[in-house]
Amino acid sequence: MGVQRGKVGFGVYVAGSVVAFGIVLIALQAIGIFTMGMDQAGLDSLRPAFADLWLAANVGGGFAGGFLVARRRRGEYVLTGLVVGVLAYIFVFAYTLFVEGVTTDVFAFLCLVFGGVAGSLFFGSRLAGSAPKAMPPKASNP
Repeated sequence: MGVQRGKVGFGVYVAGSVVAFGIVLIALQAIGIFTMGMDQAGLDSLRPAFADLWLAANVGGGFAGGFLVARRRRGEYVLTGLVVGVLAYIFVFAYTLFVEGVTTDVFAFLCLVFGGVAGSLFFGSRLAGSAPKAMPPKASNP
């Protein structure tokens, strides 16, 4: 009656997506705190740095979520990363729409999906690289 290896419930995907969303949310709040009270000239000068931080947080969040879900999933790494990235984007979209009053762009979606797939594939490559090697047969002494 136990869970088979490689089979996970929807809750595991949601948990990985919440981890990805949490990383994005921390970056979003850090940007908000840093820019509080800043004049328009200061905001304009730092806009490229904040955009880079926002995109890096999306890729990093997707990577962390995809990696953690792939640890449980064991197989179908691309699909695992896609599901985590899409669910994380739904969380980010809902937060920015209902709390911030704006919507996110397609780059956030692409970064979350790319990060999720990259994190899942990274775990898969680590798993494949750590497989035990077969021992060579011992030579018999004449």
